[in-house]
Amino acid sequence: MFEDSNGNGWLLRAAGGFPTSDRDLENRGMGDAASAYWNRTGAYFCVFEHDNFGGRSFRISPNGTSKSFDIAGAPWADNEISSYSIIASNKLCSSLR
Repeated sequence: MFEDSNGNGWLLRAAGGFPTSDRDLENRGMGDAASAYWNRTGAYFCVFEHDNFGGRSFRISPNGTSKSFDIAGAPWADNEISSYSIIASNKLCSSLR
């Protein structure tokens, strides 16, 4: 996830030793700060409005080829994401609640 909508600014990587989920992104300095994402994995991610997988959610499909410079599928999500989790392709974000 990126701080700025153009893919710049502070970056949070959810790979390379980072956990597959985080209930409170504030602990990493990224709570309510993400404006763009780039999912270069084969996994699906769910991002949530509140910590502990609460509030509205948005499922990010694997794409791998380019940065998605905004969270177009969820306009509410700009600077509102507080938690995330990798999820199985056959699951919905609501299954984490």
